[in-house]
Amino acid sequence: MGAAAARPRVLVLTNLFPVPWEATRGTFNAQQFTWLAERADVTVAIALPLREALRWPRMTWRTLRLRSNERPARCGFLYLNLPRPLARLNALLYLVAFCLQHPRLALWGSWDCLVGSWLYPDAVAAAMLAAIRARPIVPIALGTDGNVLSRMPDRRSQIVWMLRRARRLVTVSAALREVLADCGATPERTIVAYTGVDPGRFRPMSRASARAGLGIEAGARVVLFVGNLIPTKGTRELLAAAVSLLRSDPRWMFVLIGGGPEVEVIRGGFEDAGAAHRVMLPGRIPNTALATWYASADVVCLPSHREGVPNVVLEAMACGRPVVATRVGGIPEVVPEFAGILVEPHSSAAVADALRRCLETTWDESRIAASAGRFSWATNVDQLLEAISAAAAPGREGGTP
Repeated sequence: MGAAAARPRVLVLTNLFPVPWEATRGTFNAQQFTWLAERADVTVAIALPLREALRWPRMTWRTLRLRSNERPARCGFLYLNLPRPLARLNALLYLVAFCLQHPRLALWGSWDCLVGSWLYPDAVAAAMLAAIRARPIVPIALGTDGNVLSRMPDRRSQIVWMLRRARRLVTVSAALREVLADCGATPERTIVAYTGVDPGRFRPMSRASARAGLGIEAGARVVLFVGNLIPTKGTRELLAAAVSLLRSDPRWMFVLIGGGPEVEVIRGGFEDAGAAHRVMLPGRIPNTALATWYASADVVCLPSHREGVPNVVLEAMACGRPVVATRVGGIPEVVPEFAGILVEPHSSAAVADALRRCLETTWDESRIAASAGRFSWATNVDQLLEAISAAAAPGREGGTP
């Protein structure tokens, strides 16, 4: 890369990044690429699904423009995301949309490496552009893209092609690395980079003060969920566990932060159980405001059916809070026995039992918080830069120079 070796020029394609109408989308990407921009020249091209963007025309217009004065620099582009059985065309449509809307950046821009954060359509489209421009690509696999999309026939062949072309692959867990090895990813060229936690934002704080500020009663047994309120996050299991626990102890309080199609299902479930006053649904909350909610909790629960390594778990631990989560994806790699209880997915009874046991256990909050210290954005970016530098170095085997 010559002079660029000290500060590589990186173009990122991703559909997971905060936008004006959804500030909580892809906050992990926002944090990662903001940290990366301290050490590289980064431009993030944010893919905006057309049907979604049409609902927010003024906000969309502001997002589409290239803003090179920000760190990282960013721009948006509209793309048509087709449902199955036409979904096999989405990566091509994604690439065409980007090239038509930002031709100077896509076709003549000066960058040393492409990063596709999410395997399909983002990383596949990035690989197509990398082939056109004779540049290397580093895909980042985050969870569902590897665990689910890579097994879909209409996407798998394209993901396999992209992975074989990539000189380096970054995954958020060792479990995901093994999944993608089955798709042709070379383990020796795969770097596991666990997502990071900002220690200045997430740290142990007073539970009593946090509850007083949020209006949560001091004596409640508070269970906190943070994430999209969708079935695959285990919201139905958490609801059933909550109803079961409240039958024997009315002190339980459940706080579910996030938005999604399950909001009314959850609200209705608590109402039907005569426990509407034992649930809080504050909606989506910016990552910058989550620390107080973690501090208010006795336990953070994430009963997902599938995951990569969720930031929620790491942030909860950094705040000294124990975790009840499912034994899926990379979660077992980051939650030691002294930091929580892991259960099998799809079992509301297991979730209820784990929550009960969690509240009956004395946890060393300082030790839990210290264990989260190994997950830092500085370390994450070191590993990402290692992958980018190795991919962009001339003469490397695999892929197109």
